Amino acid sequence: MSSAENFSLPALLGLGPKGCLLELDQVRDLAVMLMRSRPPDMRAGCFIGGRLSVGKHTPTDAIVLAEGFGSAPFLVIAGQQGASALLTWAESGHYRTQIITDPEYVDRAALVLAQLSDHEYSMRDLVEAEVQRAYVARLAATLIGELQLTETDRHALMPNESRWLHLAVAMANRSGAEALLSIQEVRQLFQEMGIQRAILGHLDGDQHQFIPLASEGGPIPAPCTVQTPGMIANVIHRGRVGTATSAPHSGLQGIASWMGNNVLTAVPLLRNERVGGLLLVASPRPIPTPGQALLSGIASLIALNMSEIASSTASRSNENGSKTARTLATATANRSTSTRDGSHIVRELGSLLTHLDDAIMLVDGRGQVTDYTPAMAELLGIDHNTKGQPLIASGAACLSSLLAEALMEDAVEAQEIELPNGRQASASVIGFSQGLWAFVLRPQSKAERPEPVVVAAPAAAIVPESERNESFLANFSNIIRVPLRELRELITRVPAAGELNEQQSRLIGQVVRLNSELTMLVNDLLSLGQIRLQTGDNRVMLRLDLLIEAAVGTQYAEFGRRGQEVETDIQAKLPRVYGSEEGLGRAISALIDNAIKYSPSGAHIRVSAKQEGKMVIVQIKDSGPGLRPDELAQIFDPFYRAATTEHMGVSGRGLGLTIAKAVIEQHDGSIWAEGEPEQGCTFTFQLPTIESSTG
Repeated sequence: MSSAENFSLPALLGLGPKGCLLELDQVRDLAVMLMRSRPPDMRAGCFIGGRLSVGKHTPTDAIVLAEGFGSAPFLVIAGQQGASALLTWAESGHYRTQIITDPEYVDRAALVLAQLSDHEYSMRDLVEAEVQRAYVARLAATLIGELQLTETDRHALMPNESRWLHLAVAMANRSGAEALLSIQEVRQLFQEMGIQRAILGHLDGDQHQFIPLASEGGPIPAPCTVQTPGMIANVIHRGRVGTATSAPHSGLQGIASWMGNNVLTAVPLLRNERVGGLLLVASPRPIPTPGQALLSGIASLIALNMSEIASSTASRSNENGSKTARTLATATANRSTSTRDGSHIVRELGSLLTHLDDAIMLVDGRGQVTDYTPAMAELLGIDHNTKGQPLIASGAACLSSLLAEALMEDAVEAQEIELPNGRQASASVIGFSQGLWAFVLRPQSKAERPEPVVVAAPAAAIVPESERNESFLANFSNIIRVPLRELRELITRVPAAGELNEQQSRLIGQVVRLNSELTMLVNDLLSLGQIRLQTGDNRVMLRLDLLIEAAVGTQYAEFGRRGQEVETDIQAKLPRVYGSEEGLGRAISALIDNAIKYSPSGAHIRVSAKQEGKMVIVQIKDSGPGLRPDELAQIFDPFYRAATTEHMGVSGRGLGLTIAKAVIEQHDGSIWAEGEPEQGCTFTFQLPTIESSTG
C-alpha cells in the first residue's frame, strides 16, 4: 500500500481528539510499556502502525503496519486475556494521546485494521470483565511507576480509569499487607460491595498453607491448611476468583470461625503469572460478577506492592498424568520471573507442543481449543482449523465431559474415554493459571483391548437427509463468503489509488463496518441453519449458573459504558442440564445483549434463574420501551423489528432472538416474552433438568 498520511484510526472508530499531549518519544515509551505488559494470550492480535518504531521491543507475532497507515502512531492489543489500544491525533508537532480499555472498541479497531491490511484476525468472545479489570489495574500501576507524567496527564491519558489510577497512587508507597488493606479507597470499595471482613495473606512454598498477615473487620486467624479438592485449591490452580457458601466447601481448614455464616470469596494475588497469596472477603450474599471484577483489579495492585508474597512457588504435578504432563506442569510452575518481553506462559506452551510426541491438547476457560500436538491431531483426526473452535464442536468432543468437570471446579481424575475411531484411551487433565487446561491422552494398545467387530456398510447406502442439508450449508457458506472476501480486498486497494483525506478515510471505515456487519449476518444465518439441523449428540452436563455469570461478565464493559446496572439473582445449587455449552451460552448472551440495546442509559437489568419442579427457569428483565401484544407474538421471527422500538435507532441483524429460540427449542425447552408499552420486557426460557431428562 502506498503512503496515506491522512489515515486516522480514531476517525475510523468515530473518536474525536482526546487525551494528553505527548512527544513522539513519549508515545514510543508508552507503546513499549503496553507491549511489555501484554497478557498471556496465544490468539491475541497486536497491530503497530503510524510513526511507531519500537525496534527490538516489537513482539515477534506483532503485525507492523507502518507503511500506508498514516503518520499518527497507534498500537492495538486485542485478546481474551486483556485488551488495550493506544490512539493518537497529530497536533502541532506533538500527539494528542489516549489509551482505550473498552474491549469492544479495541476489538473494533483490530477488526478494521485486519480488514484494511488483509491480515487474519478473529475473536469469538471479548475479554471477561474480571480479567480485564486486573489487566487495567496493572497498566495503571505500571504507568505510574515507569513514566514521568503529571497527574493531569495520566488522567487525560486514561480518562475512563481514574479509579485505578487513584488506587495505584495510593498503593505505590505502601508495601506491607496491613498497610495495603487499611487504605481508605480499598475500605470504601469493600463497603460499597457489602464486604464485612477481609484477610490478606500469602501461601507457603508448597501452596499447602494460607498464612494470614492482615485482617479488616475481625481478628487475624491462625494459618489455614489448603485442602484438595476445594474452592481455594481451585483458585490457586486456575488463578481466578472463586466463591464458597460454606467453610467445608471452601477447602480451607481453620477458616470456619472467621467466616461464620457469610459467603467466602477468594481472589488470587498473581505475581509473574503465579499465585503467591490470597485476598479473602466475607459478605452476607455472593458478590456479583461486576464486584468480582473490581476485586480482581484490587488484588492485582495489592500483588504488585505486597512485599510478603513469596517470590516463587513449588511446582505441582498431576498424579494421574503421563510423564510429559508432569513435565508441562513443572515447566509452567518454574517459569522464569524475569521474562517480561511478551513470551508468556500460553505462547511458551504453544511452541513447546510442536516438539512433544505425546497426545496433548490445550483448552482455555471458554472451552476453546488453543493448541495441540501432532500426536493428538492424529488420534482425533483433526486439522489446523480446529484451533479456536469450541471443544464440543470440534473433533475433540470426546473430552467434553472432562472439561465440564474442570469448569465446574470438581476434582478431575483420569478417565477412560472412547476416541472417534472407536479405540479406548486414558485421559488426564492438568490445570494451569490463566484459565488453561492441558488434556493428555494415552491410547490403549491392541493387546489391551480386543479388536471390535467390523460390519461392512451396504454398498449403495443412502445419504441421510440431515447430511445432505449439512453439505448444502457448507457449500453455501463457501459460496457466499467469496464475494465478501473480494469486497474486503477491494477496500484494501482503495488507499493505493492515492492519499486519503479525513472524509475519505471515514467513508472507507463505514464500508469496512458494513462489510463486517454483512459477514456477521451471513454467519448468523448459517448458525441458525446449523442449529436447526443439530441433534442431541455431544451434549454434556452443564451448570446454567456458570453460563449466565459468564454471559453477564462478558458484557460488563458495555453495562459500564451505558451506565446501566445489572442484577443477578441465581438460586443456589441450581440443578444441571444436558446441553451444548456453545449453543446455550450464545442464547443467553443474545438475550442479555437484547436487554442492553433496548434499555436506556442508567437503566436496571435483572437476570435471574431458579428451579421450578423439573425445569430450570431463566428470566432477563429489561427497562426498555416494552412491546404491544401483536409485537410480542412476532418478536422471535427472523429480521422482525418492532414498530414500538423504531425511534430508538438500535442497530442489529435481527437474528439474535431467533437464534436464541432455536437453541432453546433444540434443547427441549421453551421461550417466551412478556411486557407492555413503556413497562419494559421480560424474556423467559425454561429447560428440563438432568433428572427430568433421564427420568
